[in-house]
Parts: sequence; C-alpha cells; structure tokens
Amino acid sequence: MAEQKPKVTFDTNVPKQLFIAKMFKAGENSYGKWFGYDVTECGEEKTLFAGEALNEQLAIVMNGRQNIVVNFLYKEMKNKEGKPYHVWEVAEALFDNKGNLTPAPKESIATNDDARVVWKRDVVKVFEEMLFESAGLAERFNQNPLASDGFKLDHEDVRAIAISMVIQFQRDK
Repeated sequence: MAEQKPKVTFDTNVPKQLFIAKMFKAGENSYGKWFGYDVTECGEEKTLFAGEALNEQLAIVMNGRQNIVVNFLYKEMKNKEGKPYHVWEVAEALFDNKGNLTPAPKESIATNDDARVVWKRDVVKVFEEMLFESAGLAERFNQNPLASDGFKLDHEDVRAIAISMVIQFQRDK
C-alpha cells in the first residue's frame, strides 16, 4: 500500500501558498463532495482535500491548468449580528518581472482580479438561486385559486423579487 502524504491544514486568517500539481480524485462522503489535489507546500509533497466551495474557486483560478502556484486564505468574517462565518479567498500567485514568485500576501487576497471574479461569480450564483426561488413563489402564487386572472405574477415581477432577495442577502452577510 502506498504511503499516505500529509494533509494540508489551514489556520484562520493566515495566508498560505501551495504549488498544485493536479486534482487526483473526487468523491462524496457524509460531509458532502470532496476533491483531492496533489500539492507541494514548502518543498514537502502533501494532499489537499477541498470541499465544494473551495473546489469551485480552485476551478476558476486553475482554469483547466495543472502545475500552478495558488494563494489561499481561510478568512473569518462577521455578519451584522457579529456572528462569525468563514470564506475562502483563492488566487493565482503572481511572479515579478524577474520571474521570482511573489510571497503570499499578508492580508486579504480579495484586492486582486481573480478574487473579484470569484466574488462576482458568487453574487451571480446567489442571484440565480434567488431567481429560481422567486419563480417558484410566483408559480405557487399564480396557481392559488385566490389569485384572479387579472392579477398574476409575470417574469418582471419574478426578477424584481429576486433582486430584492439578493439585496437582502448581501445586507445579511
């Protein structure tokens, strides 16, 4: 049996830089879907197990490529009630004009374009979810016998409801 590589661990709010060789396996267990990556951290070969959220961001950053250096930050945020929650910030590492790898940033990675793309993708995903939920609400409303033929919700109503839901979702973050 092959020797198992150590697993990558992340500390909250501590940036980490990894060389990702490739994704080697995907599966599902009682915690949900997982994705295994062969990585190198500080010269040591390790395994990174990513959940769906982290894997989605890695897929965007890697864009089908292998052998790429990636910056990670497992960041703790607080909602308006002060309750903590965690988000992943993932971005391709950059090289200077001499070909030297730049170190992982000491602060948030969200200022770079890759992280903004991930943020925009998340907002679009939330909008899509809210749009489908709104369409379901409108369909149930329109099927209600109390809704008259003169007062049915149409696609513009659904869009307005979805936008309102996204705005409220963003406020709750």
